[in-house]
Amino acid sequence: MMQTETMTIPEAITPLIETLEHVLFITDGVITKNTLDSLPLTIEHTTDQAMIAAYFKSDNPIITTNQQNHEVPLTLKVKKGTKIDQPVHIVYVHTKQSVSQNLLVKLEDNASLTLNEYIMSFDAHTIDYVSQVFVGQNAQLNYHGLVNLNRESLSSINRLIYANQAANIKVKTAQLGHGNTQQDTRIDLYGKHAVGEIKTVALTSKTQEAVIRSIIEHHAPASEGLIEQYGVAADESFLMFEGIGKIHKGMRKSIAFQ
Repeated sequence: MMQTETMTIPEAITPLIETLEHVLFITDGVITKNTLDSLPLTIEHTTDQAMIAAYFKSDNPIITTNQQNHEVPLTLKVKKGTKIDQPVHIVYVHTKQSVSQNLLVKLEDNASLTLNEYIMSFDAHTIDYVSQVFVGQNAQLNYHGLVNLNRESLSSINRLIYANQAANIKVKTAQLGHGNTQQDTRIDLYGKHAVGEIKTVALTSKTQEAVIRSIIEHHAPASEGLIEQYGVAADESFLMFEGIGKIHKGMRKSIAFQ
């Protein structure tokens, strides 16, 4: 089990942390609270660059640099056939410094997980976050991401998900903060009958700028993808959604909805 260091939790979110069960709380890159011990999953720092290179290749230089800088990423692993009924909460809080974060999640065959991810900042920080999720055959993932950032912050948030045969992935994200942000959520359907869904809500205000992309690529036949995006841009803010559903040649009976 990972070591947990003692740091001050910001008063503004103390009620949230005290209310949540099964939470991994990370302040400025350091695990400050861990109540996941009772759940059947493994938390560790593991060297798995071969897996990352094989399944999460990217032509985005921000993602590539993040991967290279985190040769030993924080890893959550759910073993084959394990069903986790209680949601797992991961809370990232930035209070004093700019931080680069990298998370690797592995769901083996027939496993299931609900992952709730919170990314927050309380000052003028630069946030670089990449999550990489491998979903095995017949595995089920519910992935919820909430971003709430300080107005002076700048963030790049990238979520990469690899789906095997008959995997079922549902991603819901909400951009509710005030900082300038670029957020990409990508699902690659590599297994036959895999299903991927991305639903996004975003609110912007004042002079905020937000660019949010949802991408589902079909690399296998009989796969299904759904993208839904909802937003409100108030005042002089700029909000751009980009949705891409791509069915590669020969992937018959695949369906892409937007």
